[in-house]
Order: sequence, then C-alpha cells, then structure tokens
Amino acid sequence: MSNESHIKLRTNNSFVFGPLTRRFVSALTAAQFQRYVIPGICMKILFILSLIAFSNGAFASEVNNLINEGVKLHDEGKYEKAEKKYKSALKLDPDNSRALYELTYTYMVSKRNKECVETAKIGLKIKSNLRKKFTTTIGNCYSQQGKIEDALKYFKEGLKIDPTDPHLHLNIAVTLSNIRQDKKAVTHLKEAIKYSNGYASPYYFIAEIYRDTNYRIPAIYFYMQFILLEPNTKRSQDASKKIYYLLYQGLEQKENGGMNIVVNPNSPKDEGDFSTLELALSLSAAASTTENSKILKNDVERHTEALVSFIQITNEINDKNLDSTFTWQYAAKNIFSLLASGDINTFSYILAEKAGIQGATDWLNKNQSKIEKMSNAIKVL
Repeated sequence: MSNESHIKLRTNNSFVFGPLTRRFVSALTAAQFQRYVIPGICMKILFILSLIAFSNGAFASEVNNLINEGVKLHDEGKYEKAEKKYKSALKLDPDNSRALYELTYTYMVSKRNKECVETAKIGLKIKSNLRKKFTTTIGNCYSQQGKIEDALKYFKEGLKIDPTDPHLHLNIAVTLSNIRQDKKAVTHLKEAIKYSNGYASPYYFIAEIYRDTNYRIPAIYFYMQFILLEPNTKRSQDASKKIYYLLYQGLEQKENGGMNIVVNPNSPKDEGDFSTLELALSLSAAASTTENSKILKNDVERHTEALVSFIQITNEINDKNLDSTFTWQYAAKNIFSLLASGDINTFSYILAEKAGIQGATDWLNKNQSKIEKMSNAIKVL
C-alpha cells in the first residue's frame, strides 16, 4: 500500500500500530498532531544536536590541550617537542589560528625564519584576533634575516590593524634606527610612548637615540623615566651609568687642577632649546668636582647632589617653550613630581647604586623608610 503510513497512537493505556491511509492521517486533529507527533520529532532533533555539541566540545578540548602542552614545552625551551604538539593540533584543526600563531612564534624564537614567515602568512589569511600578531612575527622574522624593507612592510601592515600598538611602533623604530634613520625612528618611539601604558622599552630606546645624537637633556630625562618604569634590570643599571656619564659630559680637567666647561653651541634644537639647561647641568657637575667638595663629601654625596641640583634648576626655569616639549610632557614632569614630594634625593641614590657608585648601597640600607615613601609616590604618577 504505497499510500499508507504507520503511526503510533496512545489510546488509554495501550499503543495501537497499524497501516493508516493518508486519509486517516489527514483526519488527525491539529491537537493530536501537536501532542503525539511533534514531541517525538523535537526529541530526535535535540538528541542529534546534543551529540554534535558534545563531539565539537570534545574535539575543541583536544585541540586546546595539544596547544597548551606545546606552549609549556616552548616555555621550557623544548622547541622541537612544542612544534610536534602544534602540528598535531593542526592535523585536527588546520585553520586553528592559535596553533598557527604558537607554531610561528616557536619558529621565530628558534630562528627558523623561512618556516616562520610561511606559517605566519597562512595564519594571516584566517580571520581572527591574532592577525596583528602574525604581521608582527613576520616582520620580526624578516628583520632577523636582514630583510629590512620586508620587515617594515609587515610592521606597518600591523599598524593598519591597530595604529595604537606600542610594540609595533617600537619594532619599526628599532628597525629604522638600525639603518640610521633616527628621525623616523624617534617619530615612532613617540607614538609608542603615547600609547605605552607603562611599557618601558620605548623610553629606553628614545633615550639611547637622543644620547647618540647629542640631545643630552632629553636623554637624561628619558633614562630616568625608564628607570621609574623598569627599576630592577640590567638595562636600568646601564641607563643609570649613562645618566652619570651625561652629567659629567663636557667637563675637561685642566693641568692646574681647574675645570673647563665645554658646551656644544650647535646642539640640535628641534626637540626644544636646551642650551641653557646644558650649561646648568655642566655647572652642577663641575661644582661636585672641586677640591673643597671632595674634602667635605664622599663620592656618592657629590654625585647625587650634582644631579639633584640640576633637576632643581630645571624645574625652576620658567620656559613655556620647554613646557610644551615632548621631553617635558612625557618624562621630566614625573621627575619634577618626585622633587615636589621630597623623594628626588632618594631616587638619586637609587640611580647611584645602579651606576655602581661607592656608598650608595649603605645609604639605601639605612633609609628603607624613604625608599618605601618614594615607591608610594611613584605609584600615583
């Protein structure tokens, strides 16, 4: 009976099965159809959907577990084993952007630049929130190969995705600086600092470029701001030594024991006219080298007082042109805040200790309460 269907109906407490013609089925009321047929269909659909959801969840969990195991191995320096985990994850899910990114990152760290670029370009084609990271990694891997133009191209592609990323601006700046395009590098470092949100590296690199290109005052202030953000690293020790080197730059010992002060009249002024401050800095430094000063004070007292004196003079100079400079806005004002809170002397001793000046450690050990006070002051800057 080709036109017959089977249906299962409950009548009282028993089920009745049997061939029913379409005519009989069509005779079912809407209420009967809704009561007996639809629930069965819905249950089957829900069951199938639950199976799919369970299967997808288990699948995703397996992929994530493989990626997490790879990350752990990478962090332990076991790059080849990490690579195998990521590739296992990608066999299960070839378009998993996280697995692709972690594999790319492992290639980059292990200097496998060709595989790094190839894998990252695959990841870049997939729509995900990791596209910016893929451009950064491609740029880094090209940079490691010395392919500067290619590196800059992909760093800038990343900026199209997020123009406020300080790491991308820093990467571009460092790349440009390596080929001596310092002006362009500084432009990107300024952008990195504007969006840094406590990220210390741009301050260090802009100070480095300023020092190398004879911007003495900006270099000192950006080194100090960097140390406020990153106080306990080898770079902070290096920065402290460079601050004291710049402090005494331009002093020449005379044969009769006197001191010549040499100030560069042609120092660059496009970042602000700091010529008056350069003279004040040299005068403060020269005062600490006199025989009388050496008799009355030990090394650390003379060096820290010279630096504090310079900061005080700088703060007292009422120059609206300097107030608007990038150096004042993003570095000097925080140092002036330490001066206002009475913590600048403590900060100068911290710099002295990092620079290896004798006597600084003893002073700091005896003044722990002052260090704590300064730390609290820095938190609100």
